[in-house]
Amino acid sequence: MSTPNGIVVVTQEPQTARAVSGAAESADQISSPRICRNLEELVQYLERAPACTAVIDIDPWADQLLDDLDPIISRFAATTFIVLAKEQRDEWLLQAMRVGARHLLPKDRVPSDLPEVLRRLSQRRASVNGSFGSVVTVLSAGGGCGATTLAINLAHELHLLSSEPSLLIDMDCAYGGAAGYLGATAEFGVADVLADGDRLDAQLIRSTAVAHNDRLHLLVSPATVNLHEPADLNYHVLSRALQKSKEAFSFTVVDAPRVPMSVAETLARASLRTFIVVEMNVGSVKMARAIFQDLTNRGVSQERILLLANRYRKRHQMISLSEATKSLGTQRIECLSNDYRNVVSSINYGKPLAEGSPRSQLCREIRKLASAVHEDVAPRQAGQT
Repeated sequence: MSTPNGIVVVTQEPQTARAVSGAAESADQISSPRICRNLEELVQYLERAPACTAVIDIDPWADQLLDDLDPIISRFAATTFIVLAKEQRDEWLLQAMRVGARHLLPKDRVPSDLPEVLRRLSQRRASVNGSFGSVVTVLSAGGGCGATTLAINLAHELHLLSSEPSLLIDMDCAYGGAAGYLGATAEFGVADVLADGDRLDAQLIRSTAVAHNDRLHLLVSPATVNLHEPADLNYHVLSRALQKSKEAFSFTVVDAPRVPMSVAETLARASLRTFIVVEMNVGSVKMARAIFQDLTNRGVSQERILLLANRYRKRHQMISLSEATKSLGTQRIECLSNDYRNVVSSINYGKPLAEGSPRSQLCREIRKLASAVHEDVAPRQAGQT
């Protein structure tokens, strides 16, 4: 099979063809785009020479052309499809995502936006050759124990250590606290990514994630997209989604409260480290013990699971650290300080602790956890090479 290479454009409009050619030149593409007049010509061309990127003009029959693209996108998995239209309608954007297209651009934004899209695609292909990121999972042993706060700040600290953008995936179908913390809104999220099934790829994850800033990206929960009727998550393709997130980001942190244990197992198996966040009370400790024992009984290594006592105080705890350690049957429980004032301040300003309260004790403790994760990456990558 030939290696994917270049750009192919499907359009009957000379001005659109010229605009895409200009964008490709601006993006430093070596070869000029190949122009096809219809989808039949596109298929014939892709059969001979698979293209890295196919740019499809869906005017003036957008609905029909998007339907016709569905089997073509499924057939040519190595090709990334970008859709162009005179205007960007929400229903076209949703349909484009469902059939597997990765971008929908209005034609008047081709000169300004398409070059950057093409550069990102080229950079991702260059960086994916055998190089994969890592996943970290945060599980909760009770509602309101601070798991989301940990996940957000852990993702941000991992960015600071790697100098690469991090991805935070919010799998809380009930509330979607990560978006509220960061002040983010989105029309699409993790449910839409998982709904793509076997066509799910790294570019879909990157294009669906909301950029809180250039350092932290968020795949919002179904509750953030539609709190009244949140979509179900297609857990059957979760393993694929995690693998593709590794291709898209150096670090992915999954905030996964209230998930079934079969899902927790899938996450833990894919993760470099799994944190179980527990509060020092009887109910939370019992739940943490049940989660810990269930994961280890399913074959997850104990060495990859770490229990975190959140909001820990040395005095006036309902359960002492030694009692919790004995009950949980583990030799090690890490403690995170009770830092209510700084956490609330960071939430009010929609900022991670490293930006709002970088000298706080809790920020330093999360930074230490992130450093341990970051240090684990080097020997893991060495074992893959």
